Order: sequence, then C-alpha cells, then structure tokens
Amino acid sequence: MSVVHDIIQSILSNFHYIGILALTTVGMINGYVCQTGDRHGIDTPFNDKVVEIVTAIGEGQLPLSMDNLELFEPAWFTFPAIP
Repeated sequence: MSVVHDIIQSILSNFHYIGILALTTVGMINGYVCQTGDRHGIDTPFNDKVVEIVTAIGEGQLPLSMDNLELFEPAWFTFPAIP
C-alpha cells in the first residue's frame, strides 16, 4: 500500500494547527470531489473516507496515525491485472 501511504502522508502534511482548529486543504480538494460526485450521482467512496478521517483527526476523534489506513476498504486497492 505504498501509494496509499504516500496519499495519506500528503494529506497529513497539509495540516496547520491554529489553537484547536485544524485547517486543511482536504475540504477544498477532496470535499469538492465528493460534492461534485453527489451533484452528478457519482459515488466517491475513497474521497468520502479521506474527508471523514481527516475531519475526525482535526476534531480529535482519531489520532494522527498511519494506523488510520486500516479504515479504508481493502478492495479500493485491488487493481485488475494488465494483460
């Protein structure tokens, strides 16, 4: 899961803590993807999960940890073989 690791590291590196607020770009980027998908009837489960996890970290409901990778569906990282 090195690609996933890189994605999560990138997301986590966007945190800027100011007091109790966690300001991130995840709402602007991943949140926008989710909202656009909703408007067009397209499921965006990966982006939904990213927003959920990062929001929970920002609210102190989850630790800032690579263990959060376990919250993603393993099937999202299964790719068909290229013939």
